[in-house]
Amino acid sequence: MEQLVKNYCVWLEKIRLETVILLDHRKSFTELSEIVGNNPELHKDNYFFSDISYWYATTVLMCIRRQIDTDQDSVSIARLLLELINNIQSFNKEQFLDNYLRGMSEETTSIFRERAEEEFKLYSEPTNNYLDQDKIRKDYNELIAKYGQCKDYVNRKIAHLSQRQSRIPTFNDIDLCIDYVSKLTKKYSMLIEHVDVDLELSHYVDIKSLFSKPWVKLS
Repeated sequence: MEQLVKNYCVWLEKIRLETVILLDHRKSFTELSEIVGNNPELHKDNYFFSDISYWYATTVLMCIRRQIDTDQDSVSIARLLLELINNIQSFNKEQFLDNYLRGMSEETTSIFRERAEEEFKLYSEPTNNYLDQDKIRKDYNELIAKYGQCKDYVNRKIAHLSQRQSRIPTFNDIDLCIDYVSKLTKKYSMLIEHVDVDLELSHYVDIKSLFSKPWVKLS
């Protein structure tokens, strides 16, 4: 079981990187949208921004699709949840508390033990000894449901060129998927690695500074 947990830690590192990229793409697009929205001169026949909107949507939808993939050679938040459901006894309360409190002094342990026990209840079954399959399955089903608003379009119009029509996802649909992938990444990083991860880039560059300079030198 220890090796299984180590494998999940490796997966989570890759999942977090993908999630950081998703959030970074959204932040850049949101700031660019605000720039365009606040400049009336850019509102008319702005085909370039339409192209950027399409590039953004197709890029992040494919990133989200990767997090839904459950093939045996895939690393995704969806597959991680299924793995946990199928290996429910890989994590018990005693193991969780030992890992959570490891390295703490006796005084610190007494302070954080109650917090650790409350943390485990977020994932555990009524007996509070093992993970609750139903809770994890609920997270998985909600992830699939949110992606369901985008699935047909991604499969038929982005990944493939199908003649079948499909509903075009809204930016709100995309945001809901990104937010939920981010939420699950943080939640299960805490369960498996006991870390409260920050998925926002600390070195993010404000794109407004980029667009405050002229792009074309006029003679």
